[in-house]
Amino acid sequence: MQVPAIERYFFANWYVKHGRRFPWRRRGVTPFGILVTEMLLRQTRAEDVARVWTGFRRAYPSPDKLMRARREALQAWLRPLGLHQQRDNALRSVAQALVRRFGGSVPSAKEDLLSLPHVGHYIAAAVRLFAFGLREVLVDTNVTRLLSRLTGVPLGPDPRRDSRIHELACELCPDDGVKEHTYGLLDFAATVCRPRT
Repeated sequence: MQVPAIERYFFANWYVKHGRRFPWRRRGVTPFGILVTEMLLRQTRAEDVARVWTGFRRAYPSPDKLMRARREALQAWLRPLGLHQQRDNALRSVAQALVRRFGGSVPSAKEDLLSLPHVGHYIAAAVRLFAFGLREVLVDTNVTRLLSRLTGVPLGPDPRRDSRIHELACELCPDDGVKEHTYGLLDFAATVCRPRT
């Protein structure tokens, strides 16, 4: 199965002109900042995360600070996003693992990232791509829908784990400019290729 002919840098170029501008996409965001962002984005609209992101990162710039956060203060930041107790536990667990096992640094190796609590394949790939510039392909629900519509591949019960969808995403991904391509793909899928239209 192949994707239809699409200009090589279509999604990267689309991102430059139309992409969403979030604070975690600016230069200088640390690998820990990227990891925290991806954990906050789980089951949450990016626009909602953007509202609390800057203040949250100022309050908890490092794993050590996050690990030692007072529960009431941390949950106050997380409450607007929902699932605040779950997020509190997940973020605190990750921070503790980073401090105790990695000296407070976020590792770049996939196996190390996957060994962290509450970090699955998607978050590990996102951290490797956005924090370390390593070539990774990200497939979320919106990208799955887009690739299904482009190719006619039917969506199964768990489409994000469908190997055909991942193969299509890999085929679509250029060899360079992967970060901009991925931002464009994620944004196009979220804002143009909507669930109903």
